[in-house]
Amino acid sequence: QDGTPLRRLPVVRRRHLDPFQPSKGGVLRHREGMTAEPVMMFHIGTSNWQRQGENAPGSGIVHKAMHDAFNGMSGSKCYSIYPSRVQTDPDDDTTFRIFKLEHDIPSFEPSSSCRWQSMDDAQFAAYCKRLENEVCAFMDEVEKKEGRQFDYLVSHHAFANAMTGFQIVEQRKKQGNAKLRHFNFVHGPALDAYMKEREGDPEYPARLLGLAQGNGVFTSLEGCGGVWVSSADYIKTFQECFPAYPQENLVYSRIGVNQSIFCPRGTTVESDLPRHIRDEDRERFASSGIKRLVTFAGEFADWKRLDVLLYAAEIYEQKYPDIGTLIVGSGPPEAVARYEGLAKTLGLQRTFFVGDKSQDDVAQIFSMSEVGAFPSYKEPVGTVFVECMACGTPVIGANSGGPAEFVSDSLGSLFPEDPDWRTESGARRLGERLNNMVQLSMVSNWKGMSKGKNCLPFVQSNYSTAVQCQGMLKNMKEWPKGEEAEEEGESFVIDDGRKVKVCEDEVEMTIALVAEITNIANLAIKAKGAFSVCLPGGSIVQSLDRLPKKKIDWSKIHVFFVNERIGEYKTFKNANKNFIKKFGIPLEQVHKVPEGSPEEVAAKYTELIRSQPKNVVGLSSGGMPSMDLVLLGTGEDGHVGSLHPNKAAIKESGKGQVVLPIDEEGKSSVTISMDVICAAKRVILSAAQEKRSPMVARALMSNRGAFDCPASMVSAQKTLWLVDQESITDHKTKPVAVESPMAQYKTYWDIPGMKAGVITGDVAWNLLCFAKARGFAIPAFNCTSTSTVNAVLEAGKNLNRPVIIQFSEGGSAFFAGKSLANEKKQASILGAVAGAHFVRAVAPAYEIPVLVHSDHCAKKLLPWFNGMLDFDEAFFKYKGEPLFSSHMLDLSEEPHEENIGICKTYLERMAKINLILEMEIGITGGVEDGVDNSGVAKDKLYSTPEEVWQVYETLSPISEKFTIAAAFGNVHGVYKPGNVILRPELLGQFQKYASKLLGGAEKPLFFVFHGGSGSEKEKIDEARGYGVVKMNVDTDTQWAYWEGLLNFYQKNEDYLQGQIGNPKGADKPNKSYYDPRKWVREAEVCMMKRVMESCTDLQNTN
Repeated sequence: QDGTPLRRLPVVRRRHLDPFQPSKGGVLRHREGMTAEPVMMFHIGTSNWQRQGENAPGSGIVHKAMHDAFNGMSGSKCYSIYPSRVQTDPDDDTTFRIFKLEHDIPSFEPSSSCRWQSMDDAQFAAYCKRLENEVCAFMDEVEKKEGRQFDYLVSHHAFANAMTGFQIVEQRKKQGNAKLRHFNFVHGPALDAYMKEREGDPEYPARLLGLAQGNGVFTSLEGCGGVWVSSADYIKTFQECFPAYPQENLVYSRIGVNQSIFCPRGTTVESDLPRHIRDEDRERFASSGIKRLVTFAGEFADWKRLDVLLYAAEIYEQKYPDIGTLIVGSGPPEAVARYEGLAKTLGLQRTFFVGDKSQDDVAQIFSMSEVGAFPSYKEPVGTVFVECMACGTPVIGANSGGPAEFVSDSLGSLFPEDPDWRTESGARRLGERLNNMVQLSMVSNWKGMSKGKNCLPFVQSNYSTAVQCQGMLKNMKEWPKGEEAEEEGESFVIDDGRKVKVCEDEVEMTIALVAEITNIANLAIKAKGAFSVCLPGGSIVQSLDRLPKKKIDWSKIHVFFVNERIGEYKTFKNANKNFIKKFGIPLEQVHKVPEGSPEEVAAKYTELIRSQPKNVVGLSSGGMPSMDLVLLGTGEDGHVGSLHPNKAAIKESGKGQVVLPIDEEGKSSVTISMDVICAAKRVILSAAQEKRSPMVARALMSNRGAFDCPASMVSAQKTLWLVDQESITDHKTKPVAVESPMAQYKTYWDIPGMKAGVITGDVAWNLLCFAKARGFAIPAFNCTSTSTVNAVLEAGKNLNRPVIIQFSEGGSAFFAGKSLANEKKQASILGAVAGAHFVRAVAPAYEIPVLVHSDHCAKKLLPWFNGMLDFDEAFFKYKGEPLFSSHMLDLSEEPHEENIGICKTYLERMAKINLILEMEIGITGGVEDGVDNSGVAKDKLYSTPEEVWQVYETLSPISEKFTIAAAFGNVHGVYKPGNVILRPELLGQFQKYASKLLGGAEKPLFFVFHGGSGSEKEKIDEARGYGVVKMNVDTDTQWAYWEGLLNFYQKNEDYLQGQIGNPKGADKPNKSYYDPRKWVREAEVCMMKRVMESCTDLQNTN
């Protein structure tokens, strides 16, 4: 709505202040009083740029445009590298270089001469390693020249470049440079290939997704600090491929186009088209009589559906002798032959293939065309559409993929898809639809009279590369770092990135170890469906029996062994006793060390590890197997596994060995190498007791890594030392801040006073505080009967999560009985009180905490509110707590000052009995429970920071127990997508405004999300990240309740036409069908499932 190119998802809280902020003009400038130094970034491209006679694909064009845009901004300086087989380094530009290839640029397409899928592990690792080395060499050269380090590294495409970028950042951390952060721009082909693997496409064997998942780049913010996708559709696709990646750092970045090239050029068919015609076609062109032009531009790939355009041309060229068709682009020789052959078969005399053209030529051709026709199937982004419109030319395409997000009727037209488009009959049907659009564009003169005039302003407002890059730069500055987002609680971090967690004693070390492994395992299983752990011998494995049996999917665990004594197998026996048997890990996933001589065993175990699926054991950039976790005990001499100081095995480090044979002093054993240890995604080393203090001090020294202390050489992607107060004594490098793992509540059940049943006062408020701190929200469901109450409670029990049951004024009256008089709201008071008592009676049996709440109370409904408070006060005298947990005042229709004043008066009364107040500012649109706000002015649907602050400033001196339902475009009910414009980012602005006035307090406000039904999931996620602790759901559960009844009726219709008589016989009774317990229960079950879905949306899951 405000012109920004990025659609933001939730942003997690961060502890640092960003010294940069955007000025009113959109250029990032330093805060007042400081001198801004442009950030320095490096981009790794995946495709060539268009130069030295080599045409560029879309991703190369986008990369070049970004490179130029970042260098054209005052707040940034950009360097780049990209691959090419034919291009050479520039002589006149030091900001980019070529990653020289001896083969074509690798691609995912089956027709490619060089496919990623065709590389074996060694070839892929070699490619990535060479890219890493060349990027690092270029970066080192630039840093030396500039006298400072790079701030950001941006990889393009979600495959090899992303994995290489991750490795570069990790290597620089180990070299003492923790400044560099990695981000990724997803163009599409990699995600498309991943999805085809998931779908079982035989041309896309399942391998590459496993490689990417196993690498870990998209598992956490440490691997990749943020991801931009080039199409809104790719948000979901990316999450499906990498489900563990934090959604808050995944955004849609609308790709801009170079508007200095793609703009109206004033070219005409008569004057300028002839020069683009191939020599062999000039004679045919001279007699063609073309005055109006339809243009296609793109690669000759099946999904681009050039055949559809040719079938359309067969029709419109016959009817309109002055219309010609121009085909810009090319492809593999067989594809070129196929389409040119089809054109000849169809007898297309005014269709001309002109081959690849420069961007400048394409812009000239678009400018002289009447319409651009691009009938692609699910065009990922739709850049060619935008380029065409930038030249003032309307567009026609298919209603799928990226173009469906932005091509409106004012800019062109999109025809319906056909599920059989891969067949000739399906393609011809699409051709007929395209022909109809082309003819309509000509008859109506789209370009000259209507749609054409809208195209250029639309592109100028929405597709500027400069604006896109400004948004990306803002993201890079604001996105939190991985350490801040994950909050793992290590006591300190060494300069090379290794982390040290200091515990009070060995008991706390065990607690910390269990917590770490649980988190790592669940993260890996969520990300890739498997978790690989490599276990040592010794006492550390005995601690694993404390792992939570019900919190990890043990069927997904794969066990390997750090070291093993051949013939004795003590490591396996110890692990089997304390870990494998206890948790029922499948024996086929327990990878024992085999029999044989040390050399034979080492070779066999190496092959076993390397042959694992890539989602089990990944591949490091150096081509080494990469396990999810290697667990290590440490000896007093610094040995780990069977890697002892100054022995032969430790001196094999750096040679690419996987498993090493050891045959010393008559003891035959094997051990994984230091190379494998350091290739792991995570390593945890445990070192307790005073006797290990000298070793710990040695291992944590900055001049670490000598063979005399193998523990000092351990440096994986993420390395954690667990130590106690005794073993850290000799370490003097940094002060140690001891943290207890028990400092915070682990679950909501740990909150003092928490119980099953209705909770109120401090317990209820602390639950909301816990929800905000942990980033989840509790949904509140409007209930009108005991049946709907039961459905909500059942869902909460199934999830073992708290829920909120709320009663509206109308719902309360219904609960008591619609026949009761209600002129003074007496029935509404009675119904709400009866509902609260019912919940109190049954909720303990469902074994979950429940808040009871009253919903919207407008000024005219205050008698209802007063009546409920009377009962609260009476209950408080009797029980020491109010009957309800909270109440809501909705005085948003009243003047702002009056709204706050009345809320202040009521909070003063409610605070005396420990009640929570929910108040609303701004108006929630739509219709809810008889309150019709559907015609309210749009500016009333959005609150302001000043209004929200005034609420806080007035109410906080009375009680902390209040929440704010601030308006950010909310509407009650379910509406067609696009008709409701939610702006949850406003909540973040409200938090920042209040935080600034409160001296930096983090997210001081508690927000409520009204109108949750039908809201987009990403909007819900974003709101939750800004301090929403409660979301109201009514319309969706109303429908779910009805749908359950409807389904029951449709399924059993023949048994519900009378008390007697059904398909089984005219005298058969139907009581078992029309019994209310039957169909009411079906309604409950359906509603219960929808309640669980809302809980899941809000991360209120166990």
